[in-house]
Amino acid sequence: MKDKLTTSKAQLAREDSVVSKSPSKIPFILVGIFAAVTIALMITTIVFAVQKNDIAAKLDELKANKPPVPVDRETCTTKQCYDSAYAYLSNMNQSVNPCDNFFEYACGGWNQRHTVPEDQIKVSVFSSLRDDLKDKLKVLFERSPIAGEPSSYHIIRNDYQSCEDLDTINELGAKPLTDVLTSLGGWPVLGSTPAGGNWNATTFDFEKLWAALRGTHGVQIIVYIDTVTDPNNKTKHKLTASTPFFVVPKVGIEKTQLRGVKTLIDERDYSEELGIKILLDESYSKERKAYLQYMIDIAVALGADETVAKEDMKNLIEFESNMANITVLHPYSGTTENTLKEIGMDVIDWTRFFQLMLPASVDPGVTDDEPIFNYSPNYIGNVTMWIKDQDNRVKANYMIWCLVSEMVPFLNETFLAIQHEYQLEVNKTMSPTARWKTCVNNANDQYMFISGRMYVDEHFTEDTIQKTLEIVHNVRTAFKSMLKTNDWLQEEDKGVVAEKADAMDIAIGYPEWIKNNTKLDAKYADLTATDDEYFQNNLRYREWLSQGALARLREEVKDDYSLWSFGGPAVVNAMYGAAINGILIPAALLQPPFYHKDLPWYSNYGGIGVIIGHEITHGFDNSGRRFDKDGNYTVWWRQESIDNFLERAQCIIDQYSEFIMPETNRSLNGGQTQGENIADNGGLRESYKANMGNIPKQPRLPGIDFTEEQMFFLSYSQLWCSVFTPEGADDVIDNDVHSPGPYRVIGALQNNEAFSAAFNCPAGSYMNPDLKCKVWY
Repeated sequence: MKDKLTTSKAQLAREDSVVSKSPSKIPFILVGIFAAVTIALMITTIVFAVQKNDIAAKLDELKANKPPVPVDRETCTTKQCYDSAYAYLSNMNQSVNPCDNFFEYACGGWNQRHTVPEDQIKVSVFSSLRDDLKDKLKVLFERSPIAGEPSSYHIIRNDYQSCEDLDTINELGAKPLTDVLTSLGGWPVLGSTPAGGNWNATTFDFEKLWAALRGTHGVQIIVYIDTVTDPNNKTKHKLTASTPFFVVPKVGIEKTQLRGVKTLIDERDYSEELGIKILLDESYSKERKAYLQYMIDIAVALGADETVAKEDMKNLIEFESNMANITVLHPYSGTTENTLKEIGMDVIDWTRFFQLMLPASVDPGVTDDEPIFNYSPNYIGNVTMWIKDQDNRVKANYMIWCLVSEMVPFLNETFLAIQHEYQLEVNKTMSPTARWKTCVNNANDQYMFISGRMYVDEHFTEDTIQKTLEIVHNVRTAFKSMLKTNDWLQEEDKGVVAEKADAMDIAIGYPEWIKNNTKLDAKYADLTATDDEYFQNNLRYREWLSQGALARLREEVKDDYSLWSFGGPAVVNAMYGAAINGILIPAALLQPPFYHKDLPWYSNYGGIGVIIGHEITHGFDNSGRRFDKDGNYTVWWRQESIDNFLERAQCIIDQYSEFIMPETNRSLNGGQTQGENIADNGGLRESYKANMGNIPKQPRLPGIDFTEEQMFFLSYSQLWCSVFTPEGADDVIDNDVHSPGPYRVIGALQNNEAFSAAFNCPAGSYMNPDLKCKVWY
């Protein structure tokens, strides 16, 4: 593999010593664009940091050195075309040979301009867009009410304001949390304090505590409980049980909606694998030690005796580690349907648990015969028999800790400082995130349809959805047409693969109902938030969310609920869910550099088109291929097709495992990232085929004399401009299922013949290796 990939194991070249094969007077071109934007479009400010004297000097140069304009293509003269042309060129490093390192060629300028802030470990185009989104939402959340707006807007504004009010939060201290602990019967580690409740092992009621934590506070412990669409009857809901999360500790709002969902980029505080590694992997002993100390410090801050806290938390982390190990020993192996009586195995009374937890609106209530989909029968069976032999004090300490750890972000600065000490060890960030950013993020996560409505009213155009649907149609058609020439998938399987592609549901922009004031207000009618009760606002939200989800058990499935349960419109990401075979493209992603209605189609297909292809391909990657068109986990391909897929996937694994991050000189984990790599490679091919096969000749951008093919690949590559600290490089290698940005560019382009042809890369060069790994083509 090493020989065939030529120099793929070499570190990314970040130097400027390679002579370009594409001569360009980029300063003159940039000045031309700058002048055109300034004069023709009357732009009063330019976002790039160019000194006034430099501008004047370059304008003089421009007069004598106008860049040539090809006569065979029109030039796009919209404001967005000028803005994007400036961005394309300023992001590049044209002193690098594109065939030697296309990431540096496409992103060298962007990387030079960006440094990693102290509260982060990497920056990227995505993080820049997310920062911009936070800025926009901050303005919306702080805006005074206006006539005719939905009344539910006050909820998100009050919650945001309560989060910003640190004076009130600090004054309340730990009392909001200790009051909750007292109401639950006390946390054993706190002893005789009111929040300890003089806990008594003989009166411990496992099912009652579990029901209160899950039903009222939304905490998923021991077994993950949910209600989902019944795969056998898409109009009904059914109870489900599966493995729990081990994400330690919580750093904000838990993104439960992302469970089982593939995301385009990693969600920073959503790494279930990291939690298991901290608990079980010896190479994470420092993080585990920090986690133990974190638990002790939180318990002591709540009033525990330090000696007692040390002993109790030591037992707690051993309990949690044993449970995590059971999930590793008994991974997902298919779904069975049990009754509540059967799943409890006469150890846990699941019927009583649900009767205590379900809202009164669930009518009829549940009995021993209530069906439940068991997604993890091996784990649940083994953990049930294991837990019956565990000490009640340890069980209670663990169960309450799961709530405490999720509520720490909503307490005062004493607790936030303790949390930050832990994050220094795990997240490697030197300073905490600015408070207002935390407040915006939490409000957007919790009240995602209110913030989504605010965002789309202000920053989203209606025709974007229809234009994106056209791209979806063309990319999906391109994927299906590729099946005709696919030489490894058995003919009998090509039909069912095409059927699954056709069956994929697509949600774009926002759900229509949020534009109706009455419907939006009705959604949040039972939820309140005040401007001085940040902790209590979160408690109310948790109960509203948990009880609302459980109440669906006897309700009909609502249109587009499933896809929009992934996330709201104000999210810079894209998602695919195999269990419902659906794709979500939120409104906040549909902006430059991904999409703009005034840009040539090669920009849009190189942007959102590839993302759509990426999400479609997830339906057929190493995990998506295990689910049929209806979301059932089953074997639906012939064995020969499966074997051929695994052989081609292994090529991808080997290729990406050869890539090295120069910040730490460590190789990527190609096995860990294979699903995302397969999706990147497939999405790039599908969108390129859709673009070149459906779109008439497009205008050039001002000052850029590239072919449409070159612009397509440049557009794709500049999505992934990114800079890492050494800690960020380690984090992406250890914990992310996505390859880092540099290799999302290099890996997919090395495998793409059309790219090599577009940039005339010699056979055997770094960007055009002899061996090309291809799965979907």
